[in-house]
Amino acid sequence: SEYIDMVAQTLTVDPDAIRSEIRNFERTNLPQVERIVKNVTKSKSVLTKAQKILLSVFFVPDSPKTFTQIYELIGDIQFEDEILTNVKSTIDKLIRTVNNVKELIEHLYTEYVENSEAQALISELITTAEVYKGLSEEDFESVINETINKINRCEHLKESEQIRKMYIGVNDDDPEALKIQMQLRDKINNRLK
Repeated sequence: SEYIDMVAQTLTVDPDAIRSEIRNFERTNLPQVERIVKNVTKSKSVLTKAQKILLSVFFVPDSPKTFTQIYELIGDIQFEDEILTNVKSTIDKLIRTVNNVKELIEHLYTEYVENSEAQALISELITTAEVYKGLSEEDFESVINETINKINRCEHLKESEQIRKMYIGVNDDDPEALKIQMQLRDKINNRLK
């Protein structure tokens, strides 16, 4: 930033114009691979964030839905991250025996007393849940459904990308190529429905 200001002053040019040119240069000269990696990482972080939001609904104080209703709404969503999967599994067991969010939190912290990563996740879920406090039952259910839709979209994108990579790696004359083409066609048809 200081160098940009010095150059701008020396050339008597607006510093923002130089910053804009630098951004344009970086955009056009970044290797394509780096951009793809950033998009894949972004997609993965979107999926993880959505999964955390989905788990956080169990921690909403004075939730308009019971634990059982939330569990039924979420259904059989698979979590990608191992810690998310473990915490979700523990929540599934605990909601049968606890009566409220406070008890759920206490039991979870006790369960993961020696797992700092899981405790950090639980704290993050509790903080995220505060955003949804006071929602009407309809809005609360909408949050859950929209989050599930986002997770499903991310999963479909991930699956399509895997199939595309497989397709690129096979020879067109190979019978495997035909199988992959059919899988791709089915994916596309399912999306259009």
